[in-house]
Amino acid sequence: MADLPPLTSLRAFWYVAERHSFKAAAEALFVTQAAVSHQIRQLEEALGVSLFERGNREVRLTREGQRLLPYVQQGFSALRAGVTLVKDDADPHVLGLSVQPGFAGRWLLPRLGGFHQLHPDIRVQVQVDTGKEAFSDGTMDLAIRYGKGRFPGLRSELILRDSLMVVAAPEFVGTHQPTLENLGELARLESVGHSDLGWTAWLAEQGRQVHSPCALSVADESLLLDAVLSGHGVALVRRSLVQDLLEQDRLVAVFDAELELEGGYYLTAPEAHFVRVKVRYFVQWLREELRQSFGPEMGAYHGT
Repeated sequence: MADLPPLTSLRAFWYVAERHSFKAAAEALFVTQAAVSHQIRQLEEALGVSLFERGNREVRLTREGQRLLPYVQQGFSALRAGVTLVKDDADPHVLGLSVQPGFAGRWLLPRLGGFHQLHPDIRVQVQVDTGKEAFSDGTMDLAIRYGKGRFPGLRSELILRDSLMVVAAPEFVGTHQPTLENLGELARLESVGHSDLGWTAWLAEQGRQVHSPCALSVADESLLLDAVLSGHGVALVRRSLVQDLLEQDRLVAVFDAELELEGGYYLTAPEAHFVRVKVRYFVQWLREELRQSFGPEMGAYHGT
């Protein structure tokens, strides 16, 4: 760093160059015009070149000044981004978390008490929604979204892969004895979000076709699971949403075959949010909970 001019002189150059005025730069920097002139002279002497052509009403960059300006602009922009990245969180004891409904209700919310026991000084505020934009109002620190990881302008980390599987209530299975052969005769349920990919793709993997329509299609996966739990049919659902229900024997896997999904669950947020202490604590806890629930075969627990 010894071969660089002082940052104060580079900043003065930046302000003068963008405003074409020593006076305007001085006002923006809250210093005197003489101080700005001194810093520019200091910079020109250090570089051995003239940076400005002085006129009566404005100053213009010389060829050397034009070459230098974009690098100074990029340098200060990088410094500003770095400072933003590590500066203290304005509200370190409240974690704003945006989560999609199915994952929130069926997996996350029942486990949040464990996070509170580990970090009783952090209060989690959960917002249940499906929107891709969760950070415009400044209240959200982190979002959990299902997709393929393409969230423009945001950093994303894959935390859970997923698959579609066929489940039903134990009573339904006992009564109807579902098989691939009689599946077309049974009430089939599905989430609207998987209608194009779901049953048709799953059946194709088994070398089967069923031409009868589904008995029920719903947009809310939690409502779909309520219908399955009530014994209304067999459903094609994400494993992530039924893992606990399978372990509790409230639902059973009708077939062993599962359809791997291209998407997965991602942590997503502006880059700067991931260095916040409360976010780091939550991400560490979340990854461990996912590992315990689903094992390493479904997870990506160290980020991408």
